[in-house]
Amino acid sequence: MKSLKLSNKLIIIKTIGIIVIIPFVFSFLFYVLLIIPEYCACDRQMYEGQVGTTIWGDTVDCGGESMFFSEAFFQLFTIINVSFIVVLTILFSWYRKISNVKI
Repeated sequence: MKSLKLSNKLIIIKTIGIIVIIPFVFSFLFYVLLIIPEYCACDRQMYEGQVGTTIWGDTVDCGGESMFFSEAFFQLFTIINVSFIVVLTILFSWYRKISNVKI
């Protein structure tokens, strides 16, 4: 079996990188623009049933279930975005390593 040429390897890595970066951009924007402001609106010292305000001026119910849901959503999207960053970092370093190889 013949191994891939250097140019083919670089094209494959670029393609995978583009496929990974597109959902990452949307996930990161959703995380930064919606999830973090809602999570930060409810401080842990707030009493049950109080209402918080996001940086966008929206009111958020800081009671039991909604507060736990926003915290779980925050943690989930943190893990998702960190995973995307790890994959993109690995692809970038792999691309740099392969492209610096002398023929």
